Amino acid sequence: MASGRQALRGVAVLVAAFLATSGLAVAPATAGAASDSVVSINSVSVGSTQTAGKLLAYWTPQRRRQATPEKPVRVDPAATTDVPPSRLPARSRPGTTPKLRASRVGDVGVQDVTTAQPWGPHGQLPATTIGKLYYTRDDGSAGYCSASVINAENLSTIWTAGHCVHGGGAGHGWFTDFLFMPDYDNGTAIGSWTWKQVTATNGWVQNGDWQYDMAAIALWPNDLGRVADYTGSQGYKFGQGYSWNVDEFGYPQDAVPARTDLNGEHLYYCQGPTSENSGFMEIGCDMFHGASGGPWLDDLQASRGWGYIVGANSWHYFDFSVYRSAYHGDAAIDVFDAIRNV
Repeated sequence: MASGRQALRGVAVLVAAFLATSGLAVAPATAGAASDSVVSINSVSVGSTQTAGKLLAYWTPQRRRQATPEKPVRVDPAATTDVPPSRLPARSRPGTTPKLRASRVGDVGVQDVTTAQPWGPHGQLPATTIGKLYYTRDDGSAGYCSASVINAENLSTIWTAGHCVHGGGAGHGWFTDFLFMPDYDNGTAIGSWTWKQVTATNGWVQNGDWQYDMAAIALWPNDLGRVADYTGSQGYKFGQGYSWNVDEFGYPQDAVPARTDLNGEHLYYCQGPTSENSGFMEIGCDMFHGASGGPWLDDLQASRGWGYIVGANSWHYFDFSVYRSAYHGDAAIDVFDAIRNV
């Protein structure tokens, strides 16, 4: 056991030395693992050393147009680890309506939608809590995913997929230059918020394990205030099982099977029941690249415009229209606890 902890400390020193030269700062350590058996579900964080002004100037309309969606490889569930038994109590919290702007809600129906449809209207919940997340990959290219504001104590946190913040596993690094544009639609949004800290699971950062493909980003306030005060937020239910009836959102650039009406510029959604398969959550939905990180919302009600995040778009098989999410249990709680007060 001691040798294992010494090895982890050595890795941390090397990571800190690298980050010191890359525009990232090592965030304060999260609660350490009680044993090596749970290290893969503890979280790891890095903080930004970039100013909001420089990031806003960096993300010109032209650079945003050049951004490409993440394209996860085909995943073999047999090659991933099993989700370990829960060690933490289940956790939940409701969403919120905006404090700094009028609260309106969009039309929310209940039906099976497996072929993604455009969402509308914009300018109101839930669309105001969902947006495009731009970043620079560890190879220097511009990328984007989807993300959602989650109800954290700091009122400044968004939820997304792990592969939207880090390349995953050995030989890969953290992404940077994160910019969140909520209620994005064809180049416009209700604001832009820059990143303060990013947190992901050790299982993703160290091993690229899709069972731990989840992450969160704390954002700096801008001239509109804290993001959740302005947009509202989605609630969450972590560690409460695989079976839900969800509205699933994202900004897809393509689909499985192929479609010609998607370009990553508009918010789309699917609806339907979820189930468990090889430790993952899954739902019938064809949208794909660009939708990564978009929320799966249980109990989204038209009367309030928020639901509960129970998953996030992660990966597809390439031969049929089923979207997967990592199970949001202990790993999600670890990530959330590491960032909710930042």
